[in-house]
Amino acid sequence: MELYELRALVGAADSGSFSRAAAILGSSRATLRKRVDALEKRVGQALLVRSPDGVEPTETGARFLPEARALLAQADALKCSLESKDDVHLGELHIVLPVGASPHTGTAIISTLRSRHPSMRIRTTVTVNPLLDFPVDADVVIHLGDRPRKGPFRVFGRPSGLGLYASGAYLEQHGTPTSLEDLADHDLLGWVRQGTDGRSWPLRGGGTVAIAPWFRCNEVHRLVLLVAAGQGISLLPMSMIVRPVAVGAELVPVLPRVVGGDESLYVLTPQATSQSARSRAVVRVMQEFAQRLN
Repeated sequence: MELYELRALVGAADSGSFSRAAAILGSSRATLRKRVDALEKRVGQALLVRSPDGVEPTETGARFLPEARALLAQADALKCSLESKDDVHLGELHIVLPVGASPHTGTAIISTLRSRHPSMRIRTTVTVNPLLDFPVDADVVIHLGDRPRKGPFRVFGRPSGLGLYASGAYLEQHGTPTSLEDLADHDLLGWVRQGTDGRSWPLRGGGTVAIAPWFRCNEVHRLVLLVAAGQGISLLPMSMIVRPVAVGAELVPVLPRVVGGDESLYVLTPQATSQSARSRAVVRVMQEFAQRLN
C-alpha cells in the first residue's frame, strides 16, 4: 500500500467527507476516492461507508485507522528529520497574512516552524488584500474569503463557516436575540469583508439583512476581541485564523440557523516556489493546525 492512499483514507475519515478532505489535502475529490478504492482493493475489505451525508469508517476501517495514522506520523517525522538536516539551504521564508489575522495562531505557527527548522529565517507581511498585494518574493500567501480564481498559485483550502457570535456576558446582560427583528435592540459590529461595507449580514436562506453597526472594521481579530469583551454581536469566521482568542471569554453562537454563510481559509503558494522546501514546510504546518482547530 502507498502512503498517499493512507493519507486519503485518514483525511476522508477525519474530515467526514471526500470534499472536505480534498480541500485539506489540496487534491481533487475524485483522486481521493480512487486512492481509497485502491487501498480497499489491496486490503480486500471496505474501510469507509459512503453516504450522501459523507463518509464514516467501517468496523474494519476503525481498527485500521490508528495504524494508518501511526505510519503516516512516522513517515512525516522521517521527512522532517531529513529536511531539518538541510535547513542551512532553506533561506528566508516569507509569509503574507491578511489584516486581522490572529496573532495567537500566527505565533504558534511560527514557533512550530522555528522548532522544526532552527536555521530557517522567517519574515511576515500583513496586507489588506493578500491576493493583490503579495510581494514577488512571497513563499506563502494566507487568504480568508472566496476561493481564489485561477492564477499563479497552488491552493490548499480549509472550509469554515460564518456566523453571528457574542460573549456569554453580553447575552446575559442584553438577552439573546430569537429573530432578525430582535437585532435592532442590540449592539452590532460590522466586519468589512472584501467586497462589502460591513453594513449587512448574509442569511442562510439566501440574501442579506441590513444592519446599523456602531463599529466597523476589516480586522477580524479586532472584532473577535471586541465581541469577547462584551461589546456586542458580530459576524465572524470561525476558522483557525481567528479561533484562539485567549481573552478569557467563550463566544456563543447567535441565530445560527438564520444568519451565516461560508468562508474558507486558503493557503496559497506561488507556482514558481510551490515545490520549494520552505513552502512545503509551512503548508504542512498550516494543514496540521487546520485539522486540529477546525
